[in-house]
Amino acid sequence: PKLTRQSVENAAAIFESVVVGDRRPDMRIRKGEDAALDQNVTYSFLVSKAWKGVTEGETVAVSRNIYWGGSFYMGAAYLVFAEGRDENGLLQVRLCGLTTSLENAAQLQAALPALLQAHVPAATPPQQ
Repeated sequence: PKLTRQSVENAAAIFESVVVGDRRPDMRIRKGEDAALDQNVTYSFLVSKAWKGVTEGETVAVSRNIYWGGSFYMGAAYLVFAEGRDENGLLQVRLCGLTTSLENAAQLQAALPALLQAHVPAATPPQQ
């Protein structure tokens, strides 16, 4: 996927962070079983830089389905693009989204300020 104005506008949250915890699904489920496709893992991230939707220093929970791979690793740093929230408010990250390790995020980081600036809605004049 490409970073576009629309991907920034549609993101529930964008932030740089470090993985500080995870909650794994029931590992007794085997590949091939229908329930195996729903292998969502909830990770805790400590936000080091908040671009959108979260606060710096906050610990946020993010869910990702790892059936096809794509685990996050404890202590590793990421640029996270949360595409949405579930019915409980939990941030959701897709496997094929823009989320990447922080060491590979230089181009995204360079493009974000201009796209976020374009996303800021114009101030509405006060009603009289």
